[in-house]
Amino acid sequence: MGSVITQGIDNKNEFSCPYRTGQLRKVFLIHASRTGSFVLRQQILADARDLQDRFLPLGLYSGSLYVIGNNCKACKACVPLRVRADGYQFSKSETRLMKRNADLTVTLKQADATLEHQTLFMKYETTRHPENTHEYPDVNTMRTYMAAHTHMLEVRNTAGKLLSVAVIDILDHGISAFQTYYDPEESIGKRSLGTFSDLKLVELAQRMKRDHVYIGAWVDGPSKLNYKKRFQNLEALTDQGWVDFDPAIHTTGPDLKKNIPPDVVWKP
Repeated sequence: MGSVITQGIDNKNEFSCPYRTGQLRKVFLIHASRTGSFVLRQQILADARDLQDRFLPLGLYSGSLYVIGNNCKACKACVPLRVRADGYQFSKSETRLMKRNADLTVTLKQADATLEHQTLFMKYETTRHPENTHEYPDVNTMRTYMAAHTHMLEVRNTAGKLLSVAVIDILDHGISAFQTYYDPEESIGKRSLGTFSDLKLVELAQRMKRDHVYIGAWVDGPSKLNYKKRFQNLEALTDQGWVDFDPAIHTTGPDLKKNIPPDVVWKP
């Protein structure tokens, strides 16, 4: 079987920040590498889950078979957030949203990609993230991409039409929300499919007795990420650890690299 070596890679390149116009973003990656000449894919996926269980509480977020941390020179604007599932009390507006969508069917499935998923993903990207037009994958690429994650939460209407997909990883201590994509037209008005899907992840965490739902980073100011600060039981990662989130106070994130364990082997 071989042993596992946890390796870190500093991305030497900077690229445009998707949240702060005119600023550059820099990241580092951590992945698990097994020694030995023959490694089963199940072992690789298990190692990736272990990485998330270990590093998401340190503020990193999931990639595909690796975890990512921001290491930007310009700012520390990305604030890692997670939702505390235990004791989550749905607000009045969240309860109304759940009731409005009571006609929808939500199904937990193994992560995969079909033509149906690709079509919905492309519709979502062209509407919500047109800057990513060069990154549209074909079905086979999407299937390989999704195979790096454990599950997805599908939302369908009474006619069976796919409305939303949340790609997730079910970990030992929590649920990692990797990506949600949905039909922008169906989300207008009462549906709010992105928020609805995230609330269903909180319910799933409660049923599975997982402590947290990791929802990635929030950035202060005008941003597509502002929906995140509306959730209840939010915790933000600071240099002093996880604390109850206050958007007026937690406008900068921690230095993620300083908490990386010394057993991580950094590649030159």
